[in-house]
Amino acid sequence: MTNDFSDLRILLIEDNPVDAKLHQRMLNRVFDAPIEIRRTMAKALDALATDQRPGLIVTDLDLPDSSGMATIEHLAQAAEMIPLVVLSGSEPAQADRLRAIDLGAQDVLAKQDLTPASLGAALQYAIKRKRLELEAKRLARTDALTSILNRRAIIEHLKTVITEHVESSVAVLFIDLDKFKLVNDIHGHAAGDRALIEAGHRIRQAAADAGAVAGRLSGDEFCVVATGHSRSRLHALAESLRRAIRRVSVPGSQKLVHLDGSIGIATGRWGTDAYQLLSDADSAMYAAKRNPGEHISEFDLDTSNQLATAQRTRAAIQHELDAGLPGMMLHYQPIIDTTTGTTIAHEALVRWNRGTRVAAAAEFVPILTEQGTIDILDRWVLRHACSVLRHARRQGGTRLHVNLAPSAFNQGPAFWEFIHDTLTGNRIQPGELVLELTEQTIVNDDPTIRASMASLRARGVQLATDDSGTGFSCLAHLSRLDLDWLTVDRKLVANADTDLIEIIATIAARLGYGVIAEGVETSDHVTMLTELGVAYQQGYHHGRPQAENPTSLTSNPPALPHQRSATTRAFRTHQA
Repeated sequence: MTNDFSDLRILLIEDNPVDAKLHQRMLNRVFDAPIEIRRTMAKALDALATDQRPGLIVTDLDLPDSSGMATIEHLAQAAEMIPLVVLSGSEPAQADRLRAIDLGAQDVLAKQDLTPASLGAALQYAIKRKRLELEAKRLARTDALTSILNRRAIIEHLKTVITEHVESSVAVLFIDLDKFKLVNDIHGHAAGDRALIEAGHRIRQAAADAGAVAGRLSGDEFCVVATGHSRSRLHALAESLRRAIRRVSVPGSQKLVHLDGSIGIATGRWGTDAYQLLSDADSAMYAAKRNPGEHISEFDLDTSNQLATAQRTRAAIQHELDAGLPGMMLHYQPIIDTTTGTTIAHEALVRWNRGTRVAAAAEFVPILTEQGTIDILDRWVLRHACSVLRHARRQGGTRLHVNLAPSAFNQGPAFWEFIHDTLTGNRIQPGELVLELTEQTIVNDDPTIRASMASLRARGVQLATDDSGTGFSCLAHLSRLDLDWLTVDRKLVANADTDLIEIIATIAARLGYGVIAEGVETSDHVTMLTELGVAYQQGYHHGRPQAENPTSLTSNPPALPHQRSATTRAFRTHQA
């Protein structure tokens, strides 16, 4: 018989010297492999405890210090990864054979029936069956996409370490990939899957470097289980995980979508319920996600209270959706030309009247985005903004800036038909409506998005970046984009980042774009921006958002020389 197991080491456990010699000879005729003989269970367990573990165990069923099914149990527990074949002094009953296999043996053979050929065949089949069994177990514990532990396996691991670590703490780090939905929305699910695969590998490596174990729970949620880590080590591990996630490259995005992670940490000890610990870490993760800039959060009583509030908000927003958004309203904040003191436009900002108070967009838009229902709000806002423009036109007209979610560009023809019908039904004129889009959306090379942007501009709709400067890669693409406005992110204004603001203003001037600075709250901001050549400004210093009567909204929109004639010409062509 050919030997396909040249690197095999065999442990033969047999107390009868005659049988041991006979079985050794049979094995030598089948396998060209070293054979180690042990006569007792105790000696066999000693051999299994060394670094030179065998690749196959052949054992007599009855030994001086172990007999019957206990022999199989001892060896299966000590060597669960090694194929085990049992030799019996008599023909085993079918029930005993099945019982032995249930306990971990691959086969039970009667000694009197053995020949070199039959023993060799039985052992080779046993080895192959064990490999298939181990592979099946691995697949059952492995996430099909990322090849790291799946939800079931990581929770089993968590339960095990909670039971085993009586004196030390056990921590769960619950990870959610920030902006991952943007990857799917803009680049498609194939790119999203590739990003998840890389994220899984990087998270597993970062966890392993800290002596922790990682797994994927579902979607873009991952989990890391760490034992015996101090609070400072857990935070260091969380930061290491964030660095790993930020290194993930998003296929097709030219690094324009930057993933990050929101991480919740919960700690327990021996006796803690695994599912509760996981739930606490999940709650802490959501607390981190609700606080911009705080990517890492620990679970505590405040986190629990915040979770309860968030759950009530989710229920309320779902009721609002089901009712047709009756509590939604638009507030309008003026955009000022500081050289003349005149209002050049207004930004439409969505608010939610909850009865006892009016909620800002930051309270409910992330929930709608997460639930995949943000497109319903997009339609509502656009419909109402166009209606406002129609009424304001009777009093002299205005220009409205409206934000669109990135996912709007992936909603298909039905959404663009809705936009076309809304613009047409309200007789929107060139220059009246400005759609503010995220940098990731605008600089994307997806031909569908490009065509959608071109279609909007053909209808006379102007386009602006939302929060320019938050993604530095956008600046390198501005020269090839078809835009009208850049908006300077409020963070750059608050931090007085004059260098970057000046770069944005300079690029905009060369390309003929208008520039609007957001978050202008003090006279010092006004002075700084004016000196940098940014005259169009928006913020509390110039006026807070107000729920004004649409007919009172008037402004003097400035002409954009490089685009006014082109936009008008495109609009007239479309009308023809």
